[in-house]
Amino acid sequence: MALIIAEQVSFEYEKGAIMSVFPDDPEFGNRNFPGKEEIHALSSFIPAIVGLRYGKHSIDEVKKMKDYKVLKGLGMICLLAGIVRMGMTPAALVWGTDSPQELTFGFIACILMAVGTIAGFLAQSKETSMLGFLSTLGMAIGNVLTAALVFIVFVKDPAAPLPEGPVVGITRIVSMLGLLVGTPVFAIMTLRAKVFPRWVAVLFIINIVSMFLPVADNVYFAFFWGLAYASLGFCIVTGRMTPRSVQEEQTSASSQSAIIS
Repeated sequence: MALIIAEQVSFEYEKGAIMSVFPDDPEFGNRNFPGKEEIHALSSFIPAIVGLRYGKHSIDEVKKMKDYKVLKGLGMICLLAGIVRMGMTPAALVWGTDSPQELTFGFIACILMAVGTIAGFLAQSKETSMLGFLSTLGMAIGNVLTAALVFIVFVKDPAAPLPEGPVVGITRIVSMLGLLVGTPVFAIMTLRAKVFPRWVAVLFIINIVSMFLPVADNVYFAFFWGLAYASLGFCIVTGRMTPRSVQEEQTSASSQSAIIS
């Protein structure tokens, strides 16, 4: 941004300096006059100084680096969300299902997952298009609503029954639809995009299958849920991604090598 502003300032400076010599001449930029080269050199000095901060990188390269930093930050949140979600399983085994310890892990994980899910889409947005966006939106909404339901359990009297009513019922339905529909669609789109390793998409599918394990209170579901997110965040943070542009370059290089040989 600083580099862009500097270039704009230098352009305005050069234009203003030349216009002061030929204020009414539409062809001022094509004419030579004493001091024109000095004005142009001085106007180029501003972005040159600001450009030292970025070395030899172009504006597009700087933008890409900034975008990757944002993606990497979201990937770290995604990784942390998965670890926290996996913490629900040992908390449930030690202190019991719906214990304050387990619900604390669950509440924090839902908030982190609602944000971290965005990283999974941004890393493959060009490859997954609208379906990827809708599945990500569904998963994010599902996590936000689940966090709201968990918060209700926190504030209510432990001896009181769980709250009922149309609002609570609709919240549960929308939350389940967002997660149960969004997650498998996201897994399929991730598998087709081939940006992440295949085992990342497989873990999201296992996450859905684990909901039907014949285990009391289904305490292991949270572990597989968190494992899928942790793997996604890990790949983003460590850069284990292959965008489609890179895939096409690799395919082209392989084809050329085959032709040459």
